[in-house]
Amino acid sequence: MDKNLFEKKQDELQALLVVKHDFEIDGVKQTVWALKASDLQAMADRLGLTNTFGSSTRITEGWKYTFHEADADYEVKVIMKWHSPDSGALDTSVSKYVYTAQLEIDAIDKATGIKTIRFLRADYSNGIVRWVRNNSQKWAHIPVIMDTKTPPSPSEGEDRCGPTDNEEDGADPEPGLRFLGNNSEMTTQEKGVVHMTGIFNDLLDKAYSFFEGKPDTECSEDEIKEVVEKFQELASLNNVTHYEISLFEQLATILFCFNRQDAIAEITIANSDLKDIFDEIEADFSEE
Repeated sequence: MDKNLFEKKQDELQALLVVKHDFEIDGVKQTVWALKASDLQAMADRLGLTNTFGSSTRITEGWKYTFHEADADYEVKVIMKWHSPDSGALDTSVSKYVYTAQLEIDAIDKATGIKTIRFLRADYSNGIVRWVRNNSQKWAHIPVIMDTKTPPSPSEGEDRCGPTDNEEDGADPEPGLRFLGNNSEMTTQEKGVVHMTGIFNDLLDKAYSFFEGKPDTECSEDEIKEVVEKFQELASLNNVTHYEISLFEQLATILFCFNRQDAIAEITIANSDLKDIFDEIEADFSEE
């Protein structure tokens, strides 16, 4: 089966990872998966993107680029950002000591209207490269090699994790996909596509803002009650549709972002697919 746009973007970004030996973090030299600033910048330049990063007293230098694409199944927003060490990060955080990057994909399923958010996690020591829901996981802040702007060939001590993007500067995006403009809203230009509204999309965005340390985005008790009631309804089903699976994942993610998973602790999940999804989300948010 051909991969959809969501999967293709995951593969494309994951392929930028390189293995870097003797990378020093807080005085310790270790082997890590890393990203080259030149590779990230080359992608941004090719798409004609504008840096929208805002520096602060904690983070003095950074880059943030956003672009949108769509295919028959998904509307995707990709966020690439990397920045100088964060003086306010925890002592256990990689981002306190070195330049780090975060790669994020926000995808709206056209069939359901439901949004999904993923962050790349690259933990070399445990052999893990996968897309997770928890952007605070240690290796979701990926070390960055601050090299030249023009991407060099892999040098000694750096091994590619996957194929590189060989498109020339100025080339159109992948055939069949349409770039929707710099920092545009997530919307398709295709005609005749019926969009269903994922009723918890706004709350998912709010949940991630809260999870990222913005207390003014705390949810109300009425919002939590609505999420729990819908979660319980879906958890009781033996057979589920694609829409119900996507909505269940979104609801569980919202509860974990708000740290309100206690509200569903006593709810039994009848369907094995939903149970697997819940266990994966729980693992995402329990790992450091």
